[in-house]
Amino acid sequence: ELADDSNFTLSNTGATVLIFCRSASEGSPCDPAVGITLSPGEDTPATGLELGASGNWLNITNTDSAETGAFSVVVDS
Repeated sequence: ELADDSNFTLSNTGATVLIFCRSASEGSPCDPAVGITLSPGEDTPATGLELGASGNWLNITNTDSAETGAFSVVVDS
C-alpha cells in the first residue's frame, strides 16, 4: 500500500485536464472529489493521503476522450 506520508511531485505535461488518485484497483477512474486535479502545464507536490484514503495503485484519469494526456510522477520519498 502507498503510505499516507509518501511524497510525490505530480506534473501534467499534456494538453488536457488530468486527475491523480490512489486506488485499490488498477485502472479505476479517479473521483475528482477525492483526487488531485491538474490543468495542462501544472505541477504540485502531494502526499499519499492527499491522493485518496487507501490503495496500492496510483491512477491517472484523463477527463477528455478526444485528447491524449501526458504526465510525470516523481516519488520524492
